[in-house]
Amino acid sequence: MNYIKSITLRLLILLSSGFILLKPELVLAEQQVIYLTRHAEKQAQPKDDPALTANGEARALYIAQLLSNKNIQQIFSTHYKRTRSTAKPLANRQGIAIEIYSPSHPDDMIKQVLNSKKNTLIVGHSNTLNDLVIRFGGKIKTTIEHDDYDNLYRLIITPEGVKSQLLKTEIEVRKD
Repeated sequence: MNYIKSITLRLLILLSSGFILLKPELVLAEQQVIYLTRHAEKQAQPKDDPALTANGEARALYIAQLLSNKNIQQIFSTHYKRTRSTAKPLANRQGIAIEIYSPSHPDDMIKQVLNSKKNTLIVGHSNTLNDLVIRFGGKIKTTIEHDDYDNLYRLIITPEGVKSQLLKTEIEVRKD
């Protein structure tokens, strides 16, 4: 009988040790990463819905390269050409469709992203990006000026909370 108790006790110790060893992996599995960026550089004309400049296209390609190994499973963009064009290289590379959201009513998109638990890229605008970061529970690291295109927020969401990081998408800017 003591032999069975001894084996049972050893088995419980091994199981609890295994659980402790597995716990960091379980935490990683519960992590969601959301990347938020403003659209890349846009042309001056037409005013209402301009395309990207050559620098903007280069930045969009750089963002795609930067995020290509980050397990991005969904991409959201506003309906504007400049935001869709910023998201398109990564969408093409990952083989996923760009989902459109309303910049003036982002609540449905926010709920969808958080409920999905998927790593996500969201492309927005200078006047909406910081609000989105706050709505996801992140902290603002900078103000976004009209000519500022190189901010990329990374929000790491875990059961313990949200960690905000500000990355830069620095490219060699050509003078046209």
